[in-house]
Amino acid sequence: MKKFASSSRFKARPSTRVLWLDTRSQTIYWQKGKKNPSKVKSDASLRLSDIVKVTEGISTPTLKKSGSEDKGDHYLSLVGKGNTRTLDMEMPSQFERNDLVKGFRLLLAGR
Repeated sequence: MKKFASSSRFKARPSTRVLWLDTRSQTIYWQKGKKNPSKVKSDASLRLSDIVKVTEGISTPTLKKSGSEDKGDHYLSLVGKGNTRTLDMEMPSQFERNDLVKGFRLLLAGR
């Protein structure tokens, strides 16, 4: 998974991240390199209860600024309450993006 920087003033390229769900805390985390829960940064997480929708394509301000039309079918976003926190991701393929969108939507429906 590649994550877009949301606070960049400039058009930024996405950077590779590991993504996982902690089922106890119901929180999605991401970080560089290998999964290491003891070293994850507090701003690299999103609680399931804070996610209001899963979107596909170039649908958020960050992706509108930094995304590429050529890869629009590879993008998905987890949008937080009040649009204050969003995780924008680029997947290697449309197939993988579709699988993640479906999985996240099922996960959120079961909350």
